[in-house]
Amino acid sequence: MSSTLSAGGGASRVPTAERSSAGSAPDDEGQRDLGAVPTEDCPQVGDIGTVIDGRRYLIATVDHWVEDGLEVFRARDFDCIAMDEDLQIAVDLFVSNVFDLVLLLNELADQGQLVDDEARLLSSLTSRLTPMMIATKREATRDRSSVFRRIRSIIEPSREANSWQAGLSGRSTSSTPLHA
Repeated sequence: MSSTLSAGGGASRVPTAERSSAGSAPDDEGQRDLGAVPTEDCPQVGDIGTVIDGRRYLIATVDHWVEDGLEVFRARDFDCIAMDEDLQIAVDLFVSNVFDLVLLLNELADQGQLVDDEARLLSSLTSRLTPMMIATKREATRDRSSVFRRIRSIIEPSREANSWQAGLSGRSTSSTPLHA
């Protein structure tokens, strides 16, 4: 069972963080108080990801805790951390940091300076992020086509009502209306 830590879902591209009560670190008695504020020693464990076209894409499994009023997210399987007073901003910063890490590793690879662990991390992150980026591009292309269809449906009827054209028909146009 999981609960959402931040807004965003459905067809949203907003990165979200989800925690799992089963993945949370236990307290001294073996049970985690789910109402307790998570700490670095006893963090919430969950995933940061996004949903595109109904498919969930994992960006990273993270530890989450609150420290001095800051929401902190740290990747469990690679070196990446982000924090902010606002939960959603901390999630967004974490995602940005992951992409910055991929860019840095790509630059090192281009220069032939990657060590084995970095090469494995780059491979893991790109295999995880590439399908998400492809889905994002498809969704953006579909959204753009929808916007163009809407604009065209607005412009088409207005052509008949006006005595001038906005340059969409391929004919020579004027920027001033013609008067009868």
